[in-house]
Amino acid sequence: MRGELTQETAVEAPASAVWEAYRGLELARLVTELMPDTIGHAQVLEGDGGVGTLVNLTFPPGINYLC
Repeated sequence: MRGELTQETAVEAPASAVWEAYRGLELARLVTELMPDTIGHAQVLEGDGGVGTLVNLTFPPGINYLC
């Protein structure tokens, strides 16, 4: 399955701090910790956070992003 989901959210933090969280493997940890009801669980399958990194997202029951 392929697709794209985009959401814009205002964040009251310096861009450098936000990028530090999003640019690598830290994102998988943050998603699992901060969004368990929305995303569920993120697990890095392969890679170091750079290009080609594979992340498995497990969504909670009842979440349907294909609508």
